[in-house]
Parts: sequence; structure tokens; C-alpha cells
Amino acid sequence: MLIRSIKQQFNYAIGKASRTGQSKHSAKAAGTYKPGELYGNETVTAYRDTAKNFSKWLSHNHPEITKVTEITPDHVQSWIDDRSENWTKATLENHITRIKYLEQQAQKAFGKDKVHFYDKDIKRPETKEAARDKAMSHEDFLKLRERMENSRSFAKDALEIAYRAGLRIDEIAHLRREDIDLEKKTIFVSTEGAKNGKERSVPIRDKDLEYFKELLDRHPQEGYLTTVQAKSIDKAIRRYMADTRDEKGQLLSEKYPRETAHTIRKLYATERMQEERGSEPLPDKKEEMKCWDRVSHELGHGDGREALYKVYCKG
Repeated sequence: MLIRSIKQQFNYAIGKASRTGQSKHSAKAAGTYKPGELYGNETVTAYRDTAKNFSKWLSHNHPEITKVTEITPDHVQSWIDDRSENWTKATLENHITRIKYLEQQAQKAFGKDKVHFYDKDIKRPETKEAARDKAMSHEDFLKLRERMENSRSFAKDALEIAYRAGLRIDEIAHLRREDIDLEKKTIFVSTEGAKNGKERSVPIRDKDLEYFKELLDRHPQEGYLTTVQAKSIDKAIRRYMADTRDEKGQLLSEKYPRETAHTIRKLYATERMQEERGSEPLPDKKEEMKCWDRVSHELGHGDGREALYKVYCKG
């Protein structure tokens, strides 16, 4: 079989390890899980995107490279140095993780002794700082909550739900009364509003039960809690942020530019991690990541997302 381009060679290697019809969880439950294999369409697509990105850069900057076996760590480092200024820190870490995996799969496909382009000592250049990387402090959240106290907008409840359950604004906009189960202490996030169409169940903490009971009392009819669109909810919260200052006098809209719900989701993640393992990271990295996997699932992410852990839980 003739595989002409670098991109095709990478896709061939990825394809041999892809299990798109089965999730990692179902594979583990069935006893068919194999480390190193890719489970689920989303995961496979992410690795193909990195391969496509890197292959395109190679084609443009090093047209003489026609085989995966000709790629060196210097090529990878040059690609990262060239592109990192347009990436966030999380994106950089994701690409590095995938490059390591691509090397492993390319070694299986084309020969372990012939493929070597990943270097564990890859230099991390400066990246653009993402506004998403900043969590809203608990003190700032309380000030914003106080500012919205007399609001009759659903944005007031959206703020509380994001803080208490870590939901995205679009997920909140699609939340139905019947999705909140006080007896089971869960919130069902349907595929309708969930990112990438992945449904999940989020636990309701005991301290938040009273709020959700009161929320349901105010919305006695079955169906959506609001007819307001997600963008309108987001804009409403930002209007209040533009009228709320932190303890140093800085407007929250300037302190947390562009992002609204994500800063609150990160606050939720920070507090949930503290509930899982205490205020400080665990010395055992595996145990720390087990805690993160539980919180990650509540946020709508998968297992082993170390790059996201670094975004959400910067110590």
C-alpha cells in the first residue's frame, strides 16, 4: 500500500489504533480496553487535527521531508516555536501530548527503530495568555452575586447554576425542570445543550440542595427553565460585571475580559478539587489525577486530560 503524504502516513498510524465505535469506559467495562488505543470519535479527531496541523507546516517549511521516518525532534521543536504564539498554554500541552502518541503509533506502523521525532525535553515557548485560564475569585463572585441580587433576569439564576454545578451557559439555557432530580441529587445535562453533544450527570452537593429546591418552586411547570438564549444570558451577566468592581476598584469586565461562564466554571472546579482532596495538590500524581478525572467528568470532559487539569487547577 502506497501512502504518499506525511498526513496520510499519520492517519494510517492513527487508524490502526482507533476504536471510534466504543468509549474508553465501555471498553474497560467489557474487559477489551487496551492502553495506547484511541477510543471515541472526539479523541480520534483531536489526534488527526494535530497530525494535519503538523503535516501542513512540514509541507510548507520542509518540502524535502516526505516520510514520517525522516522527521526529527528539531522539526517538532521548530513547529512549536513557530506556532505557539497563536496557542494558549493548554493548546500547546495538548499538541505535545499528541505528538508523543503519534510517534508511538508511527513506530508501530513503520518501525520502532526508524521513527523518532518526540523529545521529552521539548522547550515550551511563550504562549498567548488565555482569558479562559483565569478563575473568578470567590470574593469577586460574591461581589457580582451581590450586584445581581435585585435582578429579575434569568441571568441571576444562570450565575448561581454555573457556580453550583459548573454548567456552561448554553447548557443552562437548555436546562429543563425535569433534569433536576432532588431525590437523586443530580442534574442531567442533555445532548441538546452539551458541548460536542455529550450528555452527562452532575451531582448536586448537599449545600446546594436548598437553592435548587427553591429554583424548582419558582418554576413549577415542566419544560425549559428559560426561553432566553445563551448569548443573551451571557451578555446580561457581563453587563453586571461592567458595573461591579473588585476590592482594588478594578471592573470585573476588565479583570475577566471576554470570558464569563468559564471563569465561574474554573472556580467550581477549584472548589470541587478542594472537596475531593483538600486545599493542596496530592503528592501522588496518580491519586491527584483520579480526583481530577471525577471533577473533569462533572465539567463534561474526559479522563486523563492533564492539559485541562493545568488550566483548571494551577495549584
